[in-house]
Amino acid sequence: MERGVRATDDLPAGIVLAAVSLGVLAAPRLAKTRPGAAGAPLLEACGPTSEFGTWTAGVPAQVHGMDADPFFTLEGDVDAARALVTEADDAEPFVHPGQRHLFSDSSLASYDAAAAALLTGSGAHLPRAAPPAPDGVRADWPDRSARLA
Repeated sequence: MERGVRATDDLPAGIVLAAVSLGVLAAPRLAKTRPGAAGAPLLEACGPTSEFGTWTAGVPAQVHGMDADPFFTLEGDVDAARALVTEADDAEPFVHPGQRHLFSDSSLASYDAAAAALLTGSGAHLPRAAPPAPDGVRADWPDRSARLA
């Protein structure tokens, strides 16, 4: 994680803190310590909020993962994503159909062009695709508990 944090030392304020897989552990820390973070798309993973405390107010976040990715659904990431969406002022989940981990990296065999295209459609400005439900969680957030049992 320290390496990921140091990699941003010379970058300007106002950056989007995109992170992939294990890299998502550095993004919350950076959102707290870098002035003016513009947003944080967390791709293919989400760390538990207990690791970083509350999400930084004013920094929108998105969590993207595949609904049958064993790393995302079976190792606690989907639950961490639900917690983040519930706790943060402006966080949103995107669960894509499929079972691949690292689907967004075009240099890997696990790349899924259709799913990766959905990432670019969500944009760095992190728009809301649907209004939140009254409890703060998007109404279309899938319940994957059957897959987790």
